[in-house]
Amino acid sequence: MKTTLIAVLFIMCAAVIPLSAAEMAVGQDIRNTPVTVTLIIDGSKSLSGVADDVNSYLSGSLIDKILQNGDRLYIWSAGKTAQIMYSDTIKSADDRENIKKVLKNMPSAGDSADFSTALQNTASQKFGQNMHYTILISTSYTAFSPTLLGSSAELLRFSRVEEHSGWRMLVIATDINDKVRQAASAYFSGK
Repeated sequence: MKTTLIAVLFIMCAAVIPLSAAEMAVGQDIRNTPVTVTLIIDGSKSLSGVADDVNSYLSGSLIDKILQNGDRLYIWSAGKTAQIMYSDTIKSADDRENIKKVLKNMPSAGDSADFSTALQNTASQKFGQNMHYTILISTSYTAFSPTLLGSSAELLRFSRVEEHSGWRMLVIATDINDKVRQAASAYFSGK
């Protein structure tokens, strides 16, 4: 399961970041384009029973294996009201340890999760050339439902849901549509 998130992000990056034949032949992870990840975690008390599992998974896969120096990370707690818990560019191992502390100390209280505010804020940001991924974490699909109806439904076009014991993760490649079209056009035109 831990490699599933890595595989999803790699496949999404591979669709838009061309590699040379030599790089593909040796199978190196030579990503040199920074990514921006917005992590929106259910801040309601419903996540408290699986918080350690969520923290362990995110620390072991996202923080330790996917994110590199130069990548940008936003962490939101989607409780009764959404609040930003972390926002910075990763520069060192100390930053990774700080992120793990933030994840470990995420609040979980109240009966609702406000994913909408965090998603609206994320949608209004400009990420430049960075690939951008949004990851929503909750214990139930119903928490995602109000957020992904209407105009937000388009977000599901390039998304994947991962089921874990007691919780689920929705990974969305938010601004990838034009990049996928460009990559497909370049591929089919032989460029």
